[in-house]
Amino acid sequence: MLLPPGLKEKMKLTDAQRTELRPIEESFAKTSREYQTANQPRIDAAHWANRQSRIAKDTVQIQAARTQLQQVWAGLQPHRAAAVTKIKPLLTPDQLKVLEDPKNQWREHHGDEMNDPSANARTFPSAFEGEHMLLPSGLKEKMKLTDTQRTELKPIEDNFANTSQAYKTANQPRIDAANEANRQARVSKDTAQIQAARTQLQQVWAGLQPHRAAAVTKIKPLLTPDQLKVLEDPTNQWRENHADEANDPSAN
Repeated sequence: MLLPPGLKEKMKLTDAQRTELRPIEESFAKTSREYQTANQPRIDAAHWANRQSRIAKDTVQIQAARTQLQQVWAGLQPHRAAAVTKIKPLLTPDQLKVLEDPKNQWREHHGDEMNDPSANARTFPSAFEGEHMLLPSGLKEKMKLTDTQRTELKPIEDNFANTSQAYKTANQPRIDAANEANRQARVSKDTAQIQAARTQLQQVWAGLQPHRAAAVTKIKPLLTPDQLKVLEDPTNQWRENHADEANDPSAN
C-alpha cells in the first residue's frame, strides 16, 4: 500500500484523481512485490519473531521484533518516497497539506505503533502485503523446505501474489475503510470496537481465501509427509492465526 490506510479518504480525492493515482499505486505495488520476493526469507523470519514475541508478551522481545520488521522493510522506503513525489502534482494545496502532515506519514504511524505496547507489528507496510503471502510468516522455515522445494513453490506463490494484488485493487475502498476502522479502534482502545474492526478486516479479505486454498492444494504434492503435517496443523493456518490475533489483547 503506497499511502497509509484511510489517507485517500482523508484527502477527499475525486474520482478523477483516484484514476490518475491508480497507475502510480500499481507500479509501487509491483515494486513492493518484487522487494518482498527478493527479501522473503528475512521477511518471514521477522514476522515469525513478531508472532513469537506477542505470544511471549515480553516487552523487550516485542520491541526487538518490531525493530527487526522496520529494518527488513527499510529498503522499500526510497521507492515509496519516489512514488509519493509523483502523486503531489495531482493534488490541490489543501490535499497536499493533508498528505504532508507528519501524522499522516508511514514513518509517523510506525513511530506510534512502536510506542504503543498494544500495537501488533503486522500493521507495518507488510500488513496489507501480508495478505499477498500464500503461507503464514515463518511456516516455510518451520516445514524446513529444501532449496529445491522453495524453487518449486515459487511460481505457485507468485501466481497467488498476482491474484491477491488483483483482489486488492478491486476491493481497495473496502480495504482502506477496514484499515482505517482498525486504526481508529486502536486509538480508542475500546475492546468491542477493536473486535469489530478485526471482524471487518476479516470479512474484507474473506473473498481471497478460496484462491489461497486452491494454491495450498497445489503445494501439498511437493511436501514430505512430515512437512504436510506441519502445513495442516490448525495452529499454522491463516484462519487460526487470525483467530489467535483476535483473541490476543496484545495484538493490534
